[in-house]
Amino acid sequence: MSAERVVTGREQRVLEIIETARAKRPRFRDEKITLHVGNAFDLVGAREVTSSRSLGERESEETVEITLKNHKDEDVTIDAVENLGTNWEITQHSMDYEKTNASTIVFHVPVKARGEQKVTYTVQHRW
Repeated sequence: MSAERVVTGREQRVLEIIETARAKRPRFRDEKITLHVGNAFDLVGAREVTSSRSLGERESEETVEITLKNHKDEDVTIDAVENLGTNWEITQHSMDYEKTNASTIVFHVPVKARGEQKVTYTVQHRW
């Protein structure tokens, strides 16, 4: 059994996870935990494929634009997670990204208070 507690404040953001299950199961002690605590209504994201074309019988290319808006009174960093499938190559990108596994990349996007930030990338898929 586990318990979660989220404590927030303007000056301090603290996310504390208390898991008695980990204490009972040491093999899970070093595992990454993802905890969904709800949707942020003051952070907005939109994804649009701005171009798409075939490069041959077994290859295509698309350009994606991600628009992130921050309606908060403080700067934030938003993780834009893109699942690309298999056999892909990023050929252009407007900011650095992190490859988290064989099919997923993450853009860690800083967005100013009351601001907007766009990220674009072009990916080629082969199959």
